[in-house]
Amino acid sequence: MKASNVLFLLSAMLLGVNAKKLIDTSPPIPGSPMPPNAVPLNIVAVAGQSP
Repeated sequence: MKASNVLFLLSAMLLGVNAKKLIDTSPPIPGSPMPPNAVPLNIVAVAGQSP
């Protein structure tokens, strides 16, 4: 497997785990499309997909 594929899989797993934690532990913020923790997670996912 390529290193980029491994990074992508790891970032996807982190996104899934953190999303589940957020859903289980924190209520949604009124007027906000996504929890604040989702922003750095998206940055990690994009970094994992870059060549």
